[in-house]
Amino acid sequence: MGYRRPIFILGLMIVSLLVIFSGLLVPPQQRWPNVLKRTAQPPPKRITHRPPPPGQKLDPEEKKALEEAADAQYRLAEYYYQKGDLERAREEYVKLIDNFPYLELDYGFRRDEAWARLKEINKMLAAEKEAATRGVPK
Repeated sequence: MGYRRPIFILGLMIVSLLVIFSGLLVPPQQRWPNVLKRTAQPPPKRITHRPPPPGQKLDPEEKKALEEAADAQYRLAEYYYQKGDLERAREEYVKLIDNFPYLELDYGFRRDEAWARLKEINKMLAAEKEAATRGVPK
């Protein structure tokens, strides 16, 4: 019974030495305090689709990001339209119109094109539905 305590202390010393040596083998940039500093960065600034309060202008970075997002949404909708997936194209055009409603951000032309394309898609889908109820091939 008297041998348990020295074995426990010896095991504790071995574990302590392993922890210390493993810490010495890690490059300084990868030690845990530095990793915590790198990972504890503040979250990026969130971009909203709301216009700035009256009298204020958007940050140029925000304005550019919103314009790029609107353009990407428009291109995605156009892709589905060109592909012939009218339902999905309609969803994407509606997202564009709903998420980017402010004309003062200089991307209103995309919104106007989206409205025109949406009307066209709705007419095409209505014609397809009418043809399907009549039994006429597309």
